[in-house]
Amino acid sequence: MTSSTRDNPALLSQLETDALLKSVQTQLGNGTFDRSDEWQIVQLVESFGDTRGLVRLGFAEALDEVGKAATPALIDGLANHENPVVRRACAKTMTLIADQTTIPVLVNSLLHDEDTVVRGSVVGALAVMGEAAAPELIGIIGSPDYPDSSKGLATWGLSFVGAVGKEHLYRAANAEQSEVRGAVMGALTSVVQEGEDDRALNLILNALRDDSPMVRSEAAAALGKLNNTDIVPQLTPVLADSEADVRKTAAMALMKIGDFRAIAPLKTDLENESDDSLQPVFKLAISQLEKKQEEAEDIASGTKMLAWRYRCATCRRTFTDSFDTLYYRRQVTPEQVETSLQAHAEGSSLRGISRIGKRAYGTVVDIVRKASYKSQLIHNEALKAVDCAQITGDEMWSFVKKAHRLR
Repeated sequence: MTSSTRDNPALLSQLETDALLKSVQTQLGNGTFDRSDEWQIVQLVESFGDTRGLVRLGFAEALDEVGKAATPALIDGLANHENPVVRRACAKTMTLIADQTTIPVLVNSLLHDEDTVVRGSVVGALAVMGEAAAPELIGIIGSPDYPDSSKGLATWGLSFVGAVGKEHLYRAANAEQSEVRGAVMGALTSVVQEGEDDRALNLILNALRDDSPMVRSEAAAALGKLNNTDIVPQLTPVLADSEADVRKTAAMALMKIGDFRAIAPLKTDLENESDDSLQPVFKLAISQLEKKQEEAEDIASGTKMLAWRYRCATCRRTFTDSFDTLYYRRQVTPEQVETSLQAHAEGSSLRGISRIGKRAYGTVVDIVRKASYKSQLIHNEALKAVDCAQITGDEMWSFVKKAHRLR
């Protein structure tokens, strides 16, 4: 693409923009779109400046179909366009096309673009590049020349690289810079989850003994995401780490893993914990684990039934019998829900119901709101085409009378 290709592209009205999109979609559909027409591709990129989000999405999908022929115009738009909305859309479209030749300009925008949303979109594009982008992201994290904001975005992008870039992650786990070693812990978690990779897991476990407290903390947090009870014996000694942040992260990680064997070490270290600010964290972890233990014992003894979970054949999400009811994912019993609704129907205030029932105010409000919504659905479905000789409109008259007074 020549330097003059983007000079003064036509500014289209919304009607012209809609016509352009429809025309391009038709051409792509019947195979007549000319991918060598640089000017038309540039006009598609310029149309990212439209104020309507769905229209911008339509152009992004069209350019995705155009493929790598659109890369030069997208690079130019990301690097040089004055409108941040256009730059954002260019970066998001690069995510769809995933052309690795765009990596240098993406990295430049990550480091130098003034728009935060553009930088976030750029990281998303780099993440889908996989292995090719991993060295660039690691280099940003380890460089002393870049701000923490750029390093944070690079760390986030690195976590999505996953198993395809694992060799780069393995090397980075032993990097000289502690920032790099800490940043790859989350990415290594993804490698373990994707392929049960023993090397990745061992690198995380080894990082629990790293010289840097930040790396030890990141390693403990990563282990908490794995839900692997086999690592509990190696994680519990971290509760006695010399750094408070590391001890806190280890306690939370053990709580997330949910292994009852962690209760005793947590209680022991709670007694020895000198930092008053950490004691609530230890107590929370202990109480949650003890609650799970009691539930498991109730299920084993038959005093509590285990809820069945089902999987949708279409979207593959799982759910229980109470799905799409007032009781789904609530920490209150059906009787408590019904009592709250009855009290509300009798005229009790929401805060009064909260105080008397000893339930959070937000919980009561959410129960009433969800019940009102479902009642409206039933009302709309049940009352249709009702044949009435007379209709009483008290509320309507109240509105009319009040409006009349305001005149």
